[in-house]
Amino acid sequence: MDKLLWMMMPQVFYPVLLTFSGLLMIIGFRKLALAIFGGVLLKALLGPFVRSFLQSLPSWAYAVAIGVFILYAASLVFGRKRTEGTLVQILAAVLLAPFRFLWWLIRGTKTN
Repeated sequence: MDKLLWMMMPQVFYPVLLTFSGLLMIIGFRKLALAIFGGVLLKALLGPFVRSFLQSLPSWAYAVAIGVFILYAASLVFGRKRTEGTLVQILAAVLLAPFRFLWWLIRGTKTN
């Protein structure tokens, strides 16, 4: 969930996080302070590149990237096992749909 919050963080919030990171460094939470500082720095430096990369993708690849992001967010919210179980059920329904349709066609022609 924290990675999702990092991606939605506006740029106006950077000075607040950097100040908070400095305070954490003074108090003694060095690892947490460096993680926050590094996250802000990476988002500030890589944000434009990621945005331009996503805009340059074709629509089908962008749809796949959005689908992966949705699955990742769902696994953060609901847990990995529940998300995998749901994904397996969705894929099974999609893969079995043509065969169910064919069975419906065959069964429907025999009853008439």
